[in-house]
Amino acid sequence: MASKRGASKDHATTTESEAVVPVKKQKTNDTADGAPAKEEQSTALAPKRVFDLPWWGRINTDNKPQKFVSRMMGEAKKIFILKEHDPEQKMLIFDEPVLPDLSRWTFLYKTESIDKDSKLHKQLKSHNLAGVRFEINVPDEFPMMPPNLRVVHPKLSGSYVFSGGAICFEALTPKGWVITMTLASLAVAVVALLADSDLPAQVTDVGDMKTLTVPGYTREAAAREAKQIASAHRGGSSWSQSIANMKK
Repeated sequence: MASKRGASKDHATTTESEAVVPVKKQKTNDTADGAPAKEEQSTALAPKRVFDLPWWGRINTDNKPQKFVSRMMGEAKKIFILKEHDPEQKMLIFDEPVLPDLSRWTFLYKTESIDKDSKLHKQLKSHNLAGVRFEINVPDEFPMMPPNLRVVHPKLSGSYVFSGGAICFEALTPKGWVITMTLASLAVAVVALLADSDLPAQVTDVGDMKTLTVPGYTREAAAREAKQIASAHRGGSSWSQSIANMKK
């Protein structure tokens, strides 16, 4: 069981700025007669509020608790608006929410961000994969309860990854979850597990390269494993023995 010790616990802020900042664009091509081109002002705007994100128009959280909505707006701001101020996020690429109610997210741990001497990096490169893909499912009780996080593609062994894609990590259990930990910080902490020198991750199956799916790696399987992991944690028994028994 990986401990949450050392993981970042940044709180997701929910305050929204009203301003947008114009982004200047320098035209570099010369004109036909060889004269330098004039500097142009781009009409592109850098969003400063989650409401200005290009996909926000399809978001509908009417069926979600207010605490969930407020927190998830803060999560979206940290991931998409404030990411330039978080160097650790540069190793990840978050996609826009999968579901319009903000309860499902996916992100990529980029191959180029993985230690180039590691077996995982070399295997991902050999299969021409952009990275390791993850999915986060956020419950209505969030942030009082932890999200469920699983590996989607490719199939990995080692590094606390179970056969269905669940990840054995203390911060993903109700007992170990810290409500101030953001989704971005959680993602950074989880991908760090893949570099564990005692249990290094490695690719065991790439499955369908078109759909980026792997047999056995399902949302249902990962959810079952997550419950088993949480149950073992509540029991207070030896983690090494409990986890060994579950992985048989």
